[in-house]
Amino acid sequence: MSFCKKCGAEIRPGNQFCTKCGTPVSKVPAGSPNVSPVPAGTDMQKNAASSGKPPKKGGHGLLIFILILIILLLLGGIAFGGWYVYTNYISDSGHTYRSLDDDDEDDDDDEDKDKDTESTSEASTETSSEASDSYAAASVATDSSEFSKDYFDDDHDNNDHDYDDHYATEAPHHHEDERYDVTDEFGLDYYADGSDYSTVLDPDLFHRYSSSNGVKHFAFSYPTSLYYYAYVNTDSFENDYGKNIESVYFTGTDMSELVFSVTRRNDSLSLKDALDYVVETEKDTLYDASPILDSVKDDSARYITSGYTDYAHDGIVYLLTTVTDDYVYQMRVTMPDYTDSTDKDEKGYYTECLYRLCSFSESKKSCRSFSDYVTGED
Repeated sequence: MSFCKKCGAEIRPGNQFCTKCGTPVSKVPAGSPNVSPVPAGTDMQKNAASSGKPPKKGGHGLLIFILILIILLLLGGIAFGGWYVYTNYISDSGHTYRSLDDDDEDDDDDEDKDKDTESTSEASTETSSEASDSYAAASVATDSSEFSKDYFDDDHDNNDHDYDDHYATEAPHHHEDERYDVTDEFGLDYYADGSDYSTVLDPDLFHRYSSSNGVKHFAFSYPTSLYYYAYVNTDSFENDYGKNIESVYFTGTDMSELVFSVTRRNDSLSLKDALDYVVETEKDTLYDASPILDSVKDDSARYITSGYTDYAHDGIVYLLTTVTDDYVYQMRVTMPDYTDSTDKDEKGYYTECLYRLCSFSESKKSCRSFSDYVTGED
């Protein structure tokens, strides 16, 4: 019987390797003296067995060191990030907020006459946004002969005409700013009820406005008892028809709005082609549009239509567009839908007065009385 010279385990006859530690079995040459194996279980055997195992590695200390280093790096990164955010955002933004607050206080001082600065600002923003977006239109007084095609064909010429001084008031002075509040200059009522059209049935009380830029035909009349806010925009922004020269916006409650604008054309289209473009453009902005007039005469073209502001027919709009070789003029009247037959007559009469008092409508007729409007007399 033989034993492994490395671990002392018994080696069965014929085995080439130790079955315990895998050490090759050395063959003893013939005639060599026998080697006494180390008896199993002795200290000498245990030492021999343990000496054949690989030494243990001291890895626990290295692992702990690496973890501590990672934690320190993370803490340092967090501290640096907090310092960076504070110095570049929190501290600077705090200074900015203080500056904005100071500006707001200055603005409030400039608008001491406003009954509600916040609501006025919101109304301005809403009006400006809606004026640049697509407007809906709705039927306005379509039962009246005033808005029939025959009426418009007979009621216009292309000659200049003067308005009675009875309707004329001094136009507000021109401002250097491109967009400015004219609520006070226009004499509007801050507490006006935009749903009460019985307050606009006397055109003798309307005020008159003429272009601050001297644009021919850009003159119109407006009531002071229906809208609570107005502003003028002379910024030369681009719109669907060219470059804005002047736009005047009136805002009231309950969807009541009035917009007059004049745009300098930047196209080379003929009057007919330009009018066709206007028709297609405005048609896309209306719900259930009802065209009233589409005509070209001499040196101007005119398109009048009505429709609804939305799918639910909550509001109505009357739209007048006049195209000349150089300009596109527009008047857009937005009103809440009719509540009854009286409300319909009042809104129809009001729209008729705006039309007859608008220079670029080229109407030759003066305003009739409300009673004559209701009975159909002219």
